[in-house]
Amino acid sequence: MAISKILNMKDCGGHFHGKHLKRSLDYVMNPEKTQDGRLVGAINCQVDSAFEQMKATKRKFGKVDKRQGYHIILSFKEDEVNPDMAFEITRRFVEEYTHFKGAFNAGQKAQAAALSLDQDSVWDVTEDSYVTALTDTDTSLANIHSNGHTVYYDAANEANAWLQGQTKQLPGGGKLTPQAKPTEK
Repeated sequence: MAISKILNMKDCGGHFHGKHLKRSLDYVMNPEKTQDGRLVGAINCQVDSAFEQMKATKRKFGKVDKRQGYHIILSFKEDEVNPDMAFEITRRFVEEYTHFKGAFNAGQKAQAAALSLDQDSVWDVTEDSYVTALTDTDTSLANIHSNGHTVYYDAANEANAWLQGQTKQLPGGGKLTPQAKPTEK
């Protein structure tokens, strides 16, 4: 029976932001544990420059001193699976982990609700949702499956400038549209 853990890597503070991320990447890519790197994979980055790419993304969004990432651990009993099967199970786990099904800030209770999607992320929208900031490396928005729902965004937020205040049709019959400002009373 496998045991899984998802650990949140926090920033260490001080002047070397990303220290925990760097150590974690060095640990999981250790050639002695990965058959000289054969059992190392990457999503949304290249293995040989993963740390630098992750840091660049953090700088782009002003998050160098925030959460550094997640360390996902899947442990198996000795001889329960071979290394290739463990690698395949891990690949499938990560693939599933990047798939979000649900609503985002549906009740509009959050003051700020920022959502970032990358080219491997998929969002299956289950009810109308509200984001203050939306970033998506898939600018075609093909990774947002609307299921007929509307996703509202704050057109005044600088992070949404790429949307140019426009309404965009989403796969599944819904749309991404600027949120109408409430009228002053």
